[in-house]
Order: sequence, then C-alpha cells, then structure tokens
Amino acid sequence: MKLLPVNLKHALSKTIKPVLLKVYPKLKSFLRVFALLFAICTGLFVATLLFGSICPVKTIFGIPCPGCGMTRALIFAARGNFERAFYYHPLFPLAPFLVAGVAVYSLSKKPPVKKCAGAILLALCGVFVAVWIYRLAAGWR
Repeated sequence: MKLLPVNLKHALSKTIKPVLLKVYPKLKSFLRVFALLFAICTGLFVATLLFGSICPVKTIFGIPCPGCGMTRALIFAARGNFERAFYYHPLFPLAPFLVAGVAVYSLSKKPPVKKCAGAILLALCGVFVAVWIYRLAAGWR
C-alpha cells in the first residue's frame, strides 16, 4: 500500500534527505556529548553516595582540591548570597573566565589567539593553586 504518491516521495527525498544528511552528524555529535555528560553525572552521583564527596582528590588523598567548593559557591552566587559564595570559594567570579579560556583555547585555530588563551589559562591556574595552598595552610579541610 502506497501512502505517498511517487512524485511526492521523489520531492521529499530531494529536499529532506540532504537536510538530514547535514543535520545527522551534528545530532550524532550532540548525542555523544550528552551521553558522556550523563555518564559523568551518574558517576559523580554514585561517588557521592559511596564516598560522601564527588572530589576524587579529597576522596583519595583526604585534602580538598583547588576547585573544591566551587559548585556550592556558584549556587550561592546564583541565589544572590555572595557572602556565602566567597566563603565556599573566593575565586568563584573567575570560573566563567576559566571556562571561556578553555573554550577559546580548544576551539581556536589561530596560533596567536591560542597562545594568548593558553597564557591566560596558565595565569588563572596559578591563581587557583596559590589560593589553594593558602587555604590549606590556613587549615581549610
């Protein structure tokens, strides 16, 4: 039983098929990224249930990592409670710049832009490590 006339089938195959072929690789990439993020979130949830912390550094070595407290800080900042946000991680305002720097460094094809983004990332990482060492020396656990 034919549902569509032959001419309409031919017209659809000429118009929709090229669009689907262009969209499919992007959809496939999106689904891969989504599956990876879902797996990471599931792993973090299981780690929290098993160890009480999602931070592998804290779980393995017993000391917090340079990014510990960042999630809670960003949540409190989003709620407008900046005092608590600074309490959990004093560098939470730099987090968007860190993410943007990683994105620019990863996606840029121009060497000067990549070099500049790399230098900014290196400086930001140095600031995070310096604050981490200070917080550890001050007895932060």
